[in-house]
Amino acid sequence: MLNKIKSFFSEMLYAPSGTALAVFLTMLLLSIFNLINTTLLTSSNAWMLPVLLISFLVPFCIFRASRGGKKYLPTLHVSLPKKIHIPTIIFSTLFVILGSTLLKLLIFSGKYSAFPLYNVFFANRNGNIWRDIYFVLAFCITSPVLEGLFFRGAMIKEHDRRGRLTATLFSSFLFALLGFSAQELLPRLFLGALLCIVLYGTDSIAITISIHIAYNIFAVFIEPTLVSLKNVSANFELFAFILAIAAIIAAILLFSHLSRLYRKYSHDKFGKNFVRSTPRERTFWHLVELMLSLPAISCYVLFIVVTLITKI
Repeated sequence: MLNKIKSFFSEMLYAPSGTALAVFLTMLLLSIFNLINTTLLTSSNAWMLPVLLISFLVPFCIFRASRGGKKYLPTLHVSLPKKIHIPTIIFSTLFVILGSTLLKLLIFSGKYSAFPLYNVFFANRNGNIWRDIYFVLAFCITSPVLEGLFFRGAMIKEHDRRGRLTATLFSSFLFALLGFSAQELLPRLFLGALLCIVLYGTDSIAITISIHIAYNIFAVFIEPTLVSLKNVSANFELFAFILAIAAIIAAILLFSHLSRLYRKYSHDKFGKNFVRSTPRERTFWHLVELMLSLPAISCYVLFIVVTLITKI
């Protein structure tokens, strides 16, 4: 019986999306630990950085071991940024900041609860500069690095053969779920999809990590202040319209630049043998197959369980 259970979980972890399931399982265990820690022991958040490292590095090691070890890692879009990528970083960061702000204004009307990074950071401040540095390291740097390696590295590589659109949508959806909050689903889906698009345009996880770090710094220190401008604006519709126009301009600049980079890299890397993206109808069925896979369904269940635990 134990061997059958062991075999079942082993197959689940080594199946497509198994590494995502490993992340969600780790998050469940750590959420239970946090519940015990805060209710019975202490409300200290000093465990935050170790939690992030455990949550992502353990599943990533499983991914590395099961997908070919060292030989597999160089294929995970690990090229470093170049000068030509600077506009991508600038336009992407502007688009993410403006787009996320607009989403939170339109969906949540700028409610304070819609800013989880800001809330968690300032809720734990006690005047200790070293503690502030610790939280900035955890929220603004470590989290984007680990999430970038996993969702824009391991997850994309795991599903790339099913088509870029399929890999982008599925990776972004699981990335959105990892916020363990219904409020965060759409903003995180928006961020995850954009970072995947940037990845395919630049072939560099480092660039997506840089954009994610810049956005998290904005979300921790500035985002609620920008959104609160609506309260002093005489015309909310005009304020939202200006934000929308600015976001559209940033998007046009970004995607026009990315399209040139994508064509260049595709030609340089694949030449005339470059295979175009998967047809839309196949993309749909590939996505359905992934969304209905047992590891993915298990992630949905864990999303609900962890969300309930974190609300206790």
